[in-house]
Amino acid sequence: MNNVSTFNQYQQPYHVYAVGKWNTQFSVYTLIDADDKYFTVKANSNNAIKKGDVYVPSN
Repeated sequence: MNNVSTFNQYQQPYHVYAVGKWNTQFSVYTLIDADDKYFTVKANSNNAIKKGDVYVPSN
């Protein structure tokens, strides 16, 4: 997944607000940035990521 342009629009740190499953391979994360703005990204599923975690984008 390439969410670079999305992440460039928001200030770090990103906190996980919600996790949804797209299918078995992908998750949809609703994140909150440092300015309390909500946004979503689609990424490879990672069962370790939970609500409230700090989200670190992978390259």
